[in-house]
Amino acid sequence: MEMSVFFHVKVPSKKNSKQVFRLPNGKPFITSSKSHKAWHAEMIDGLKQLKVDTLGDESFTECSVFIELYDSRKHRYDLSNKAETLLDALVDAGILMDDNRRVVYRLTIADMTPVNTGCEDGWYVFIDGKTGIAP
Repeated sequence: MEMSVFFHVKVPSKKNSKQVFRLPNGKPFITSSKSHKAWHAEMIDGLKQLKVDTLGDESFTECSVFIELYDSRKHRYDLSNKAETLLDALVDAGILMDDNRRVVYRLTIADMTPVNTGCEDGWYVFIDGKTGIAP
């Protein structure tokens, strides 16, 4: 089974968008920023509809994932942080059963911005592998 996804939105880094709050007992509480939570919720809605249309009740149980990132901004960022954010969204939407090494046995990440100057910001994911009903 194969599946391709392309969204014209920037990918925020989940790792770099954390907020720290103090609980009444003084202990720190770390959570994602409001902007990341809003992005995540929007992505989940879109990805869940795509999952229903493409996979039905199934999820990828063993697969290879290829990610291309397009970002017109000139700042530096870690590809691994962006990939982690996208993989978490794919898991939360039910497209991937999990993002551990037994499910995602190959992960390729490419920053396409230097190659495609003037491109629209966004991300592309291609998944190829076996699907099944999660236990």
